[in-house]
Amino acid sequence: MNQAKLDLISLALAIATFIMIEITAIYFAYAHITTSHKDNHIPDITTPLKIGVMFTVGAMFAINIYGVLDASGLVEDSIVWQMIAILIYLWIGCIPPVNAYLCGDVLAINVIQLQTENELLFDEYLEQKGEWATSFERSWNSKKKDYGVAITVSKPIQTELARLSESSDIRQTASGYRRASTAVENARQWLLDNPDMMELPLRQLAELIPDVGKDSINKARKELLNKNS
Repeated sequence: MNQAKLDLISLALAIATFIMIEITAIYFAYAHITTSHKDNHIPDITTPLKIGVMFTVGAMFAINIYGVLDASGLVEDSIVWQMIAILIYLWIGCIPPVNAYLCGDVLAINVIQLQTENELLFDEYLEQKGEWATSFERSWNSKKKDYGVAITVSKPIQTELARLSESSDIRQTASGYRRASTAVENARQWLLDNPDMMELPLRQLAELIPDVGKDSINKARKELLNKNS
């Protein structure tokens, strides 16, 4: 493999590494802000913006001043100036990841602000909707008599299945499918024989009383409690 290919591979790896570092910095900043965010506090977006501007502009000033001094021949070949040059280069090298981190901060703060505004708007919508419904109902109640409207709620029609479930249990037995037993009477008699078990939960009573369902037990117990009261 010739040197040109090696240089190309090295350049590609350097670019990929740079991109990975930038994306990682943005993600860490975004995750930090969103996870540490409190409902009653919205972070200040100007803080990361100011830090990013000062950090970048300061590096630009430093490199420009150093370049002017170097072009003027004022930079001497000494350890001091070499250290200054190294610090300036390190400063410039830190600009991309630092700015990427600050961009993640700004992105997270913008998302939090938008979410907070949406929640406030939704709460306001619900409040206005409730006020509208209340005023509409009040207006209807005041006007419906003028229209001769009367609303009555009748007792729900009891279905045959519900009536059968309350009056008796239908269970499969060894002699056939249907056994019509007075389940409520059986439950009532059992509770009369065991008055100390009256306050047990329905699940336990269903396990103790044979061949009687929870509905029948509940009805029998209510009848006894109402009679005793």
